[in-house]
Amino acid sequence: MSRVSPPVPSSAPRSGGGRGGSSLPRVSRGLPISLVLAFAAALELLLQALRAFFPLGYHLVGSLGFVVTPLVLLAVFLAPLAYLLVPARLRLWAPLGLAAALAGARIVLQLQPSLGVAIGTVVLGLLALTSLLPLAAGHRLGPDVVAAGTLVGLGLDVALRAWRATDDVVWTSGPSAWIDPSLLGPILLLVVTLPALRPGAQGAGLSASPTWTWHVLLMPSMLLWTSLAFVGSSSGAALAVVTMVLLLGVAVAMAVLAWPRARLPWLASAAVVLGVAVAMPQSAGWPVLVLAVAATVATPLLLREAAARAALGPFSAARHAAASTAGAVAMFTLLLLYPLHYEIPLPLGNAWLPALAVVLACLPLLGRPRAVVSREFATPSRVHRPALVLVSAGAVVLGAMVHLQMVGGSPAPGPDPALSVAAGPGGEVRVATYNTGQGQDAASGRLAFRAVARAILDLDADVVALQEVPRGWPLTSMSDLDAWLRAHTDLELRYAPAADDQLGNALASRVTLADVRVLDLGQGGGAQQRSAISATLPGGHLVYGTHLQARNTEAAEQTRLDQMRILVEDWAGRPATVIAGDLNPRNDYADASKTPPKVISNLEVLLDAGLVTTQPTRLCTLPTSNDNCSDYVFTSPDVDVVAPTSVVDLDVSDHRPVLARLAPAG
Repeated sequence: MSRVSPPVPSSAPRSGGGRGGSSLPRVSRGLPISLVLAFAAALELLLQALRAFFPLGYHLVGSLGFVVTPLVLLAVFLAPLAYLLVPARLRLWAPLGLAAALAGARIVLQLQPSLGVAIGTVVLGLLALTSLLPLAAGHRLGPDVVAAGTLVGLGLDVALRAWRATDDVVWTSGPSAWIDPSLLGPILLLVVTLPALRPGAQGAGLSASPTWTWHVLLMPSMLLWTSLAFVGSSSGAALAVVTMVLLLGVAVAMAVLAWPRARLPWLASAAVVLGVAVAMPQSAGWPVLVLAVAATVATPLLLREAAARAALGPFSAARHAAASTAGAVAMFTLLLLYPLHYEIPLPLGNAWLPALAVVLACLPLLGRPRAVVSREFATPSRVHRPALVLVSAGAVVLGAMVHLQMVGGSPAPGPDPALSVAAGPGGEVRVATYNTGQGQDAASGRLAFRAVARAILDLDADVVALQEVPRGWPLTSMSDLDAWLRAHTDLELRYAPAADDQLGNALASRVTLADVRVLDLGQGGGAQQRSAISATLPGGHLVYGTHLQARNTEAAEQTRLDQMRILVEDWAGRPATVIAGDLNPRNDYADASKTPPKVISNLEVLLDAGLVTTQPTRLCTLPTSNDNCSDYVFTSPDVDVVAPTSVVDLDVSDHRPVLARLAPAG
């Protein structure tokens, strides 16, 4: 059996203090609220920076490709190694300087959301967390500091994102956009400064364990599966409900932390989190909400128990920096691999990645602990319990506020007047298709939900078939375009998962849709699962929206043709039918000079079935994506076309919308 190490007495000598490279853990009474808030603010600023970094970094794929881009971006997550450059005598003051730099970088990121600024902010965020960990580890309630700080940061993140209908503040403008960077940065700076100025702070101890550090830096990848958009798209629940559920989970976890006897051994915590990680990608509906609450409660408890098992001996900057770097690299890899699987398929799929994150976090805990901390280590003081109970109550209040539809930056629910839907012209039915490019601006890589919404409304269509609708991918800031459009417009939205619950197709309509169905088109030899969604308009038109397999490999081409056959079979010759979407037909240059127009193929399945279009089907004279004819509107032969189908010049996504004006059915 391991011997129980008694708490270090307050009179215990410290070696090194603020000048040396090592010291014994510092003993302190009560939970240091300043450190809890520092962790919360640093975590939230890092999450905001990551949500800017991923879509801007993904934009490099166009020039560097799917293999080189991740390797280039991976270098950013080696940033914690820079902690070794901090002189030993300044390590106690490092959080202060890094907090100031992070606060400034976050303001610059709001002014100029570019990849370079996002990289700098991520680097400073990683270094800020790396420098805060030894201070927390040197506290008697260090595990509770990090667990409580993580929960406060998670609750804050959920509330702020719900307020903006999951759109990240980095991509917004106007006075409300400055609330986050103007408050979070100064709060972080203040709460880090206060303990630094306290008498005797320079003699405070530093301590850290590679086990602890590794676990903390893996935390964002484990929390991906409790994000608003991920849980909302997987469960199908409304944004307000998901927000309430997640904040309830934060409140329960806080209550557990505040109750000294509510301990969950690390193995039990790990089993709960691992079970959630295995079940979440396979689940749908209300079980997802239950799993999200379980993960929200168990993950910080696992972090606390992991820290309590760790040996907190003499501080080693090299071990600490190495563990922080390993955790950051693992976090980036796990977050990136999940969506990258749909471009370069992983051997086992991506559903195992959440479980892998938990296993990686627990690997260092499988061995015999080098030290067992006294039970007093995690006993809350009179300062500890009331503070956590107060935060728990605040989480419930925030949840109640959002549950009452206080989203979109205003207590008054309803669509943005600037994005209102106008009545369509009488005597015709307008059907359009638009690939949103995952809600990103094609020129800059920034998320542009408002511009996408404006483009949809400018089409003045009765229904628009949307493709690449993001609902929680890291590459799109873990934002939910479906939830955002519901909150900011009065369009009726119907969503159909495709690649997974987090990326799919939708119908956006200004008229009431009936008989909505989702048609599985299969994956075949392609990289992604594909689907179609259909609905009936009030006038009787049956509209399909779809996105077929991309790429021009033999397997992908055969899969695309098979998906067209499934559509034709489901159509079954019914009158007044429209098939709209990104059909991805093959487009090839006619000769080696690569001079447009390209030659189109693969549309024969639809044409031979009797479907018609006024768009070119042989030579791409009206391209919809660069030099390619990818997006089409086909109709059954009985449908009268009021005017030739047009390609609308709206430069937001990497695709241009296609609009068809049809005569009323019958």
